Amino acid sequence: MKRQKLGRSVLWMAAAVAIVGFLCPAAWGEPTYEHSVTPAGGGLYGYTFWCENIGATPSAWFVEMEWWGASQAELDAAGSPPGAIPGTMINQVLAYGNTRVDEEADADMYHGLLPGSNYHKDLDTWIMDEFGHALMSCTQGPNYYERESGTEAGVMHVTVGHAYIVCDGSLAFAGRLGTGNPVPFWTDVSGVIPVPEPATLALLALGACLPLLRRRR
Repeated sequence: MKRQKLGRSVLWMAAAVAIVGFLCPAAWGEPTYEHSVTPAGGGLYGYTFWCENIGATPSAWFVEMEWWGASQAELDAAGSPPGAIPGTMINQVLAYGNTRVDEEADADMYHGLLPGSNYHKDLDTWIMDEFGHALMSCTQGPNYYERESGTEAGVMHVTVGHAYIVCDGSLAFAGRLGTGNPVPFWTDVSGVIPVPEPATLALLALGACLPLLRRRR
């Protein structure tokens, strides 16, 4: 499911760089795509993604990314530890049972201000506010979510939040990070993120708390 729609995003990045890139000399870095994962409840896992370009000049960003539940074959190929749970779906929640939610601002609104919507943002998949600009595409399926969008032109970031993805198991991702440094610079990224069985995840969380308990004694 690799996309070929790259021309539009290249034009967007070139335009964003043309606005601000000439203002200061570049400090070059290698953009990276970072993540964390926590249990979301009901056998689901919430994956938070953000972009980093530590050591580089702050820049506008454009990201093309797709996510899907990682199969057992993909987990094995990535050398994942035994007990990792394959993913079979990207979880989506419809507000009021019929309204698709893909933006953080909308997720906050339905979750916090409209309780009658029966919407819980921690169980849904959405894109963070910083990437609610220059939208090129947003497609989804039962086990697939794809987004092409950028940060606001003229607003510079070194580290910027990107997406919150909910899956019923391990997650795979693939795409490209685009920055202006001050010329367009693209980095291909991909990976498989294994999650252990719920009992193992709970033990890991308990282990992380033990040093805090010891310090309080």
